Amino acid sequence: LSTMGENVSALPVEVEFGGRLRFMSIWTTDATHWADRNVRGVESVFFHHPNASLTIYSNKLPASAVGAIASLGFDVRVLPYNLTQLLHGTPAAPWLCKLS
Repeated sequence: LSTMGENVSALPVEVEFGGRLRFMSIWTTDATHWADRNVRGVESVFFHHPNASLTIYSNKLPASAVGAIASLGFDVRVLPYNLTQLLHGTPAAPWLCKLS
C-alpha cells in the first residue's frame, strides 16, 4: 500500500458501503517486493478502522501475504484482476491495446 520505491501500487480508496468502509488497492509488483512496510500499511487500515474491508487486487501477490491478518478476523483479501476487462469501454482501452 505504498507508492514508494519499486512498488507501484495505488493509494487506498475509501468507499462507504452499507455503513462499512471498504478500502481497495492494487499491487502490480512481484510478490518478492512485499515487505514489512506493506504489512504495516494493511495493519494501519484495521488499526484505524477495525470493521473495514480491504481488497488488494493483484495477479502476483498470494493470499498468504495477508493471511496472518485475515486469521485475526479482519476482512482482507487478495483478488486477481483482468486489466483488459477493467479497461474495456473506457478511454484507457486504446492505451492498453498499444501496449499489447
